[in-house]
Amino acid sequence: MSEKRKIMSFDWALKTVLRDKANFDILEGFLSALLKVRVEVLELLESESNQDEPVLKQNRVDVLAKLGSGERVVIEVQYNYETGYLKRVLYGAAKVIVENLAKGEAYQHVEKVISVSLIHFGFGCGSDYVYHGTTEIRGIHKQDLMVREGEDSYGAQAESEPEWEKENVFPEFYFIPIKRFNDVVLDDLDEWIYSFKNEEVLPSFKSHNIDKMNAKLNVLKMSPADKRRYENYLLHRASDEGVIEGATLKGRMDGLRQGLETGLQQGREEGREEGQTRKALEIARNILPLMDDAAISAITGLPVEQIEDLRKEAYGRGEL
Repeated sequence: MSEKRKIMSFDWALKTVLRDKANFDILEGFLSALLKVRVEVLELLESESNQDEPVLKQNRVDVLAKLGSGERVVIEVQYNYETGYLKRVLYGAAKVIVENLAKGEAYQHVEKVISVSLIHFGFGCGSDYVYHGTTEIRGIHKQDLMVREGEDSYGAQAESEPEWEKENVFPEFYFIPIKRFNDVVLDDLDEWIYSFKNEEVLPSFKSHNIDKMNAKLNVLKMSPADKRRYENYLLHRASDEGVIEGATLKGRMDGLRQGLETGLQQGREEGREEGQTRKALEIARNILPLMDDAAISAITGLPVEQIEDLRKEAYGRGEL
C-alpha cells in the first residue's frame, strides 16, 4: 500500500503557512477545484480576523484573498456550532464589500465577494457535503435573468444610454460540511475535501496543486518550534471543543432532568385527577335511581352528558 503523508490541519495552515505568497499555489488549487476555473491569488487582504498574530482560542479562521479577476474570496473554517452562524457569514461578506471600497469611490468599483465556509459541526438539514448559493434576479412573468454574465441586456445601445451591468456582482456562498463527506472521491474538489477531513493527501490525487499540500503542509517537515506551536494550538482547540461539548451535554441533561421532573409532577396530578374522577363516577352510579341528571352533576362535578351516558349504560344492563 502506498504511504499516506500527514498534513497539518487546514485551519492552522490558513493562520500560518498559507499567508506566505510563496504558498498561494495551495489556495489557488483549492479555489480552482471549487470554482471550476483556474484562479490566481494576488494577495491576502487584511480584515478584523485576518491578522498576523494567531489567536489560539479563536475557532473561526478567516482569510480574505484577492483574485486576479478582482473578486474577493473569504475562506473560513468553523469547528463549533455558533448561534446565528448564517447571519454572521452574510454580515462578513457584506463587510468585505464595504471595507474594500474607498470612501467616496464610485460604486462601479465594488468587487464580487465569494464566501467559502469549511464546516466541522452538524450543519443544516440537507444530506449533501457541498452547498452553493447565489442571487439571481428573474422576471416574475417570463423568468428571464436581469443580469447575464458578459451580456448587455439592452443589446445595441445608443451612446447616450448608460451601460447596463454585465456581471452579477451579488455575493456567492459555498458551505462545505466536511464531516458529511463519505470519503468516496469522484472529482478534483473531492480530493481537497478528503484531504481537509482526513489531514492527508493520497498519492493517487491529481488535482491542480494538491501535491503542494504534501510538500508544504507536511507535519514531519515542520521545525521543532513550529511543531510545538502547532501542537499547542491543537490542544487549545480540543479544549475549546470539549468545553462546548460539555456545556451542550450538560444542557441536554438539565433539559432531560427538568422534563422528567415535570413529567412526574404532571403524572402525579393526572393520577390524582383520575382517582377523583373514578370516585365521582362511583358515587354517580350509586345515586342514579335517586336523583335526576342535573342534581347528580351538581353533587359529583361530572358533566350532565356523562351522567346521561351512565344512565343509558345502567338501563342497558337492566339496573334501572
